[in-house]
Amino acid sequence: MTRSSLSNQDISAIENITGYVFKNKNLIERAFTHSSAVNGVNDYERLEFLGDSVLQLAVTDFLLNNYKKLDEGQLTRGRAKIVSKEPTCKIFENLDLARFVIASSSFSDDGRENLSDKMKSDILEALIGAIYRDGGMKAAFKFIIDKFSDIIDSVMKGSLIDSKSELYEYCAKAKLDIKFKTQNNGSANNPMFSCVSFVDGKEISVGNGKSKRAAEQDSAKKALELLKKNYDKR
Repeated sequence: MTRSSLSNQDISAIENITGYVFKNKNLIERAFTHSSAVNGVNDYERLEFLGDSVLQLAVTDFLLNNYKKLDEGQLTRGRAKIVSKEPTCKIFENLDLARFVIASSSFSDDGRENLSDKMKSDILEALIGAIYRDGGMKAAFKFIIDKFSDIIDSVMKGSLIDSKSELYEYCAKAKLDIKFKTQNNGSANNPMFSCVSFVDGKEISVGNGKSKRAAEQDSAKKALELLKKNYDKR
């Protein structure tokens, strides 16, 4: 049978998962209610709209307080990665929240099938909005930092640093023209790409990698180091 509401047991389970006990239990149910179940009335979308902003603010505040050596561009790129669909969807799945989704019969009985990544991300943000609406900023921040801590650490350690985007940003500010030329020097069984970075028409760095993206990132990183060393002294 398709789920039409949350039981007291469901609500208690969600509170155990979030580590937050709601005063207004109706907010929990609303956070998990898809528009298909209520014809667009009292679904999770308004809470998701709120939760998206709260998530952005919480992550911004945390990054400013804990990564003081990074500049605004690095913080902005890090935040964008942290609050994007992929991490929020992953957290939704790790918390096993699909079983609580209230939706129409077009979704499976256990709530696991037919859920898009966007829907998973939206419901997690709706849950954040519900916590904020019920318990305020402190409660919402606590939930966010607790659940996002591993992702924040991974992103800010540089595993997802985008040197190419950083190079474009640097060149735009310095009014320099940047172009890349990438080619495959390997074979189908052993791909190897090389990328040359040109600044104002002059070759400045060469990068290598097993993929086009890896080669471009390597070349961009080297170009950035040279530009910062030479142009910043002018």
